[in-house]
Amino acid sequence: MRQKNDAHLFKQAIDSLKNESWLGNRKWWPNYLFHFTDIKNAAKILSYGKLLSRDKITLIGDMQNENASPEVINNTVSKWKKYVRFYFRPRTPTQFNNEGFRPINERLLGGAHCPMPIFFIFHSLPLITLEDSQFSYGSLASHGTETYNTIERFKEMPFESIYHEGSYDPYSQNYIKYHRHAELIIPDDCDLEYLYGIVCRSHAEKETFLHQLDALTAKIWEKLISVDTSGKLFYSHWTYIDRAVLSTERITFYLNKGNRVKGVFEYHLDILEHQSGKHYYSSKKGYSPKDMLNFDLKNLKNPNDYAVTLRLDGDLAYSNVYKNKEDDDLPF
Repeated sequence: MRQKNDAHLFKQAIDSLKNESWLGNRKWWPNYLFHFTDIKNAAKILSYGKLLSRDKITLIGDMQNENASPEVINNTVSKWKKYVRFYFRPRTPTQFNNEGFRPINERLLGGAHCPMPIFFIFHSLPLITLEDSQFSYGSLASHGTETYNTIERFKEMPFESIYHEGSYDPYSQNYIKYHRHAELIIPDDCDLEYLYGIVCRSHAEKETFLHQLDALTAKIWEKLISVDTSGKLFYSHWTYIDRAVLSTERITFYLNKGNRVKGVFEYHLDILEHQSGKHYYSSKKGYSPKDMLNFDLKNLKNPNDYAVTLRLDGDLAYSNVYKNKEDDDLPF
């Protein structure tokens, strides 16, 4: 892919930005661009080997999960749907409103949400300096937002507002929220050549993500998939499975209950015993998240080899397989 003729000037601008004292612990942000999506969409990205624009995904009918609100989609000028879109930062206001497992009546954005989010993090300089990439100072879903591609306009980007963290007074709310959604866009699709890493919210969700990939895709990308153990990318205000412990005796899920959850979920557990092909089910309505969720496996005839899937209100919360390694050592 061809680069802008003045790519070296963009590098100088990014290097200068990283030295700004007000950045504090955000000094790493200018090095990267961020694409935030749900696990089902993320698995498709790796199977394609590229990110696709909304129009391209819609054309092939392969949108797995709708993260954006219907209102935002309808208000976005049609031409922007022909681009792959990145944010200049993690933890945008949209992410605040759609991240995490939320009881159905607590979902904002017209019911759209991103129960199990995955971050694709790209090196910023190679994408910013692509000949056909453009950037905005705020959300492209806002009427009248313009895009630019020159070094002069890049130097004028209001990064103190784009990178703003924490609370703000009501008079600045719309201004700050708008700039926090500043975007980098690339027409049609973007391959994964400049992908830095793929980040999951928890170890359990990493296991689930890998389990959604076919064996070859998982082998290719596993080394780039990590967990946000430092809490730099996700808000984590809502429910999710933090850790899962599988054994021959029981399955234990350790939950992030979420400090904003007020309602309840309906959970469904499906255990497939591989030897017999038999399914074992457990479900509960009106489940209020606790620190731990236990399931006894005493009814399984062969608990040495099984697959498990847990759903909250129908959304995938955990999926993996268990195979007792000691069973592999048997001489028959």
